[in-house]
Amino acid sequence: PGLAGHGVERQRALSRGEWVRRGGLHDALPISASPETVLWALWSASGRAERWRSLALRPAEHANDRRESRRADADLDAVVALFKVAERFVDQFPGASPESFAVYMESQDLPVDTLARRAESGDAVHVRTPAAAAGQEWDTVIVVGLQEGVWPNTRLRGQLLGATDLVDLVTLPADAPWPTDHRTRLREVRQDELRMLAAAVSRARRQVVVTAVRSPDEGPSDFLDLVDPPERLPAEARDAAGVRR
Repeated sequence: PGLAGHGVERQRALSRGEWVRRGGLHDALPISASPETVLWALWSASGRAERWRSLALRPAEHANDRRESRRADADLDAVVALFKVAERFVDQFPGASPESFAVYMESQDLPVDTLARRAESGDAVHVRTPAAAAGQEWDTVIVVGLQEGVWPNTRLRGQLLGATDLVDLVTLPADAPWPTDHRTRLREVRQDELRMLAAAVSRARRQVVVTAVRSPDEGPSDFLDLVDPPERLPAEARDAAGVRR
């Protein structure tokens, strides 16, 4: 029955493809149809929308059902992404033909991403966030972009859904003041940013290089003073710390 079902589905797909090939869309759509209009007509002619929707929303009782549900969900996401690409294409190139959109899509070189860990060569540059660098060490660590407003980034987190307030409500003692005032929140965020910097620079066995830019529009973070003491400090203190600009 399974093979027969696949055969019927394949025959339906071939029939839809034959309808498109013979000019069904050409007859049904005006010559001036946009790429979005043609794409929607192709999607409607495919007959996949309702089937994939049903599979994506179907309760998954067995492993095979879960696989089919995830696949249908991913396929629907891909179709939505394709329509978004078509929308941007039409916005960028008003009046472009469906043929030009097809050529544009065929010319795209889309990288295949993976979450699997890859083997790393020892003789290479490893790009890490401070959290991802935990437990690892290198002879030289370069901390990039220690700019004011970037690191520390004192923008409060979790404000949209009140996640931080919810955590405080659950964890703080009953007699603790709540909600936490804005100044305390900023201090907590700054401490978190400082911990990340400490985690980053402590990954170095021999040397830490920190980069920052000073210009009319931006300046170094005050965290830079923790890594590179100010010029006003005695020279012997700077020499003892092994700091060089």
